[in-house]
Amino acid sequence: MKNTYSKIATMTKKSAFKPRTPFIYEGYGGPDYFCDRAEETEELISNLQNGRNTTLVSPRKIGKTGLIHHAFNRIKQQDKDAVCIYIDIFHTQNQYDFVQTLGKAIVEVSFSPSCSASSGGAYR
Repeated sequence: MKNTYSKIATMTKKSAFKPRTPFIYEGYGGPDYFCDRAEETEELISNLQNGRNTTLVSPRKIGKTGLIHHAFNRIKQQDKDAVCIYIDIFHTQNQYDFVQTLGKAIVEVSFSPSCSASSGGAYR
């Protein structure tokens, strides 16, 4: 229960996020705390903008999610009308769970004033 609360608290305070250390090991702290991976960022942005399916494969805690959120941030800077949705499917166990998770993210972004979902990845 504590982990759920801390994740919710982190999400609600996202705009005021100021880490105590530059070494962020979970989530995305913004472009000021994202380093390196310029080639990967550009390639991911290009793939998303051109409708190319992309798979990121690496061990856990290497920065895949941070890279995705960084690319989404850059896309939103370039195109304020872009809709970026990130979903974590790690805990989905079947097609029903996946559809529920995706559907929830789509509904959230559809009714969000900024038109960007933090829980859920697609680019339009």
